[in-house]
Amino acid sequence: MRGPLAPATSVAGQALRRHRPTSRAEFFVQCLSDSLARITAAAPEALVGVEVGLEDVPDTSGQWASRVPLAAAQDATPTSAARIVVYRRPIEHRATTRPQLRSLIHGTLVEQVSALTGIPADRLDPDEDEDD
Repeated sequence: MRGPLAPATSVAGQALRRHRPTSRAEFFVQCLSDSLARITAAAPEALVGVEVGLEDVPDTSGQWASRVPLAAAQDATPTSAARIVVYRRPIEHRATTRPQLRSLIHGTLVEQVSALTGIPADRLDPDEDEDD
């Protein structure tokens, strides 16, 4: 269907439009952005000097032969910043609903930031009980 669902009315004030569902990839990126914002709000220093990236799948040719990771963290070196890479497809595969996906993305990112920075997970995510 193209165009508005209904003409402008005194109630709506504008034409009603059909809501387009967000693609899985767009939803994933939005969840990742929201999670980064939550972590930054809880512990502003946690992501200083840390690059966060997103890839569809990990390179399984090397160390990941026996299991598929949800994310990977790499310490900073003299020539590069610390990095966290979140793998979209393995996380999507483990979640059955969008709320579960949002929670899994956030939990995975909190674990990786905590492991990389040494900041306790409960400080990075003080509202973790509200997610469950």
